[in-house]
Amino acid sequence: MKLQSKIDHSRTFEMEEPIAVPPVASQEELIGRIAECVAARDDRGLQAYVLEQHLVDPHHFWELTILLAPQLTTEVLDKNPRFFTTVRRCLTHFARQGNAKEMFFAFLEQVDGFKDDALYITILPCLQIVLLKMPVMRGRSLELALDSLGAHIRGIPVPNNWNLEGEERKLLETDSRIQRFLDTIPAFVTFLEPFLKYDDTPTSSRNADRQWEVKLLKKSLLALMEHPFVFLDVHHDYNTGAAKSYSRDCVEQVVESLACIESNFYNSVEAVKHEVKTTRDTKKASPKKDIDESEMDQMAEENAENEQRASGEGNGQDDTKSDEEEISPLAAACLAYLVQVEHLGINRWPFVHTHLHLLHFMLPSIHVLLTHIAHTAVYKGVALFSHRLSLLGDSLVPADSLDDPNFLVAVNDLIGVMIYCPSFEHRRSALSTFRTLFTKLEPVGRRQLMQAVLRSCQHSGVKSVVIGILKNELDRALCKYSEVIHSEKAQHGMKSLSGGGAVGQSKTTDTETQEVFFGTHLKQLLELATHLPDGAATDMLEQSDVIMATLNLIRFLILRDPCSLDLTGIWGMAEWLENEYLHSVQLGLDMSVGHYQLELDNFKKGDQTAGSRQGRGSDLTMSVCVAGSELPPMSREQRLLVMQSALTTFDMMKCVLARVIELIDLKWKETENITSTK
Repeated sequence: MKLQSKIDHSRTFEMEEPIAVPPVASQEELIGRIAECVAARDDRGLQAYVLEQHLVDPHHFWELTILLAPQLTTEVLDKNPRFFTTVRRCLTHFARQGNAKEMFFAFLEQVDGFKDDALYITILPCLQIVLLKMPVMRGRSLELALDSLGAHIRGIPVPNNWNLEGEERKLLETDSRIQRFLDTIPAFVTFLEPFLKYDDTPTSSRNADRQWEVKLLKKSLLALMEHPFVFLDVHHDYNTGAAKSYSRDCVEQVVESLACIESNFYNSVEAVKHEVKTTRDTKKASPKKDIDESEMDQMAEENAENEQRASGEGNGQDDTKSDEEEISPLAAACLAYLVQVEHLGINRWPFVHTHLHLLHFMLPSIHVLLTHIAHTAVYKGVALFSHRLSLLGDSLVPADSLDDPNFLVAVNDLIGVMIYCPSFEHRRSALSTFRTLFTKLEPVGRRQLMQAVLRSCQHSGVKSVVIGILKNELDRALCKYSEVIHSEKAQHGMKSLSGGGAVGQSKTTDTETQEVFFGTHLKQLLELATHLPDGAATDMLEQSDVIMATLNLIRFLILRDPCSLDLTGIWGMAEWLENEYLHSVQLGLDMSVGHYQLELDNFKKGDQTAGSRQGRGSDLTMSVCVAGSELPPMSREQRLLVMQSALTTFDMMKCVLARVIELIDLKWKETENITSTK
């Protein structure tokens, strides 16, 4: 049972019949009797001395609060719930009958130690009572309360970075740390409710106080986005009909509360980014003052603040006038995810911006989420990126979008997730988003992004994905050309039969795509795709993905684009490809096969050259890296399997390479025969 449920259940206990207690001669004796009841955990005696005799002398409330509050622990709640309930009722009595300011600091002192979640949850209603008793000039008190209460939540450790996928993510809520968040945050939101819906008075001074309170409340609620909601799985698919998780209910309460005081979530996110950017620009652009002048300005500001505090005017608003309530970029990113992907508080997001603008607007938030260490944050970043792309039509993102540095940064972050994220589900989602990104760019932008990735990325698998996308683009353009040729022939035949004139313009092909990916542009892409870092000495196994993808691309172009047409210009590059790439790959494969075969033969003969003999090193170095970390050395059996798998990979590469060379030679012979016949 959740802690909050236990506390709620304890409140159902009714007060027992009062017992007769001996009279007390003084207040000091009364305090001593109450201390005895607390030591014995006598709930009926405590009830009789505090509640039945209606202890109303406020001079002892602070002392009794210090005595009673430490009893509000989870242990006492489990073992003696009636005593726990009696203590809670006594503290509530003190809050209602005592001096508001005095009891405020007494309760705040108890919360400030992060002692127990049960104490935290139980003290919140008492703090709420005393704060509501001082509606005028309470801004500073509310600020202190929010700082202390928020510090308790921030003090709860974040959950472990479990690598859970699919239905396994539901197990996150079994983590004791997440359960603590789910107990304390709803209680904190309940504490804030009367301040969120507080009716403003018409006086200008009260309105100023209220505006400052609203800023404090926004800051406290948005801080929950960074800690802990970034670490919680709050996704819910209404189409499945499944029940919502506790984390989902919790975040819905927070967003609903935030919507009470913030009418435009877009402005909240934009203000954070603008504030950070402005701060950086100011540091770079503003001229440096002389030391004496800056010190004098600082002293003047401090003196003005001290005078205002001493006079008691302004209720402390000016203390924060020069310091904006800065919201963490991570909190803003989490809020953007909740609104855009989970559609929480969507009625507080303006629908006046284009999808393209919102994509660029979300890029900094996507970067923050994708580069976070928590798997749940990475999931939010990929989902946010994918969602914004899904709302755009194909080929609608202009090429100049790549001029935005945030765009390429987000793409690099996405590639990092594809390569290094331990979660297969996240890697798969990132790969799908990466492919979708190319379909949303216009053809020029696709080519430029392909060049950027092939030029900067060193990962063979990522390069092979880009080459596969290039192959699909070429296939689409060639199919368009074939369709138009057939259409022209059909129209020409009909007009010939009807005696019509010349065929009208039929340049309905995807000429833009042809201009972008054919000819010189194709050669530039192939130069990047066929680059071997060390020529024939390149590690063929490490580069196997990109080499296989490149060979398949060349084979596709040879078969799909005949010499007679040469639309793509591939035949003008055939000699260059043979001399600069295919021969190097063939030589590199021959050396790699010979090297691995020799090592495999030595293993089978029992001659382990992998370092098992002292004073003799290994000619072949093998290692496995996961998420950028190298695993411990492999055993002999594992090394044997790796070498056998490598030889199989080399055989496949040699088969494809032989087919490519055979096709090129065959096409050249056919061309020569046609030429000689003519």
